[in-house]
Amino acid sequence: VYWSVQCAHCRKSLPEINRWVRANGDDVNVVTAAKIDNEAMKVQTREFVNMHGFVFPTILDVDSKIFEAYSITATPTMFVVGPDGKVESLLSVGDDFGKQVEAKKRTLLGSAVGG
Repeated sequence: VYWSVQCAHCRKSLPEINRWVRANGDDVNVVTAAKIDNEAMKVQTREFVNMHGFVFPTILDVDSKIFEAYSITATPTMFVVGPDGKVESLLSVGDDFGKQVEAKKRTLLGSAVGG
């Protein structure tokens, strides 16, 4: 998940994703990267992550390398990376994260995973 602390959708979505990962994330790895434009954003991002007790790592993209490498145009942007390390697809913002993840798991790993 690529996000920014200044993005209202991100501030709403990330705590929801964190709740889902706490309850269901045993076989899913969630990693986030936060767009950092200045020192104030770095501080705000760390405070937000700590306040919500994120159980997944958050990379601080202070030099926009991740932003540029993945041609990101908006936040949040949610990528699904398959077992082979390739970006498989994007998840829709605003849809049920858990349902989307479970569907992608079944697609990528077969019907034996997740029921």
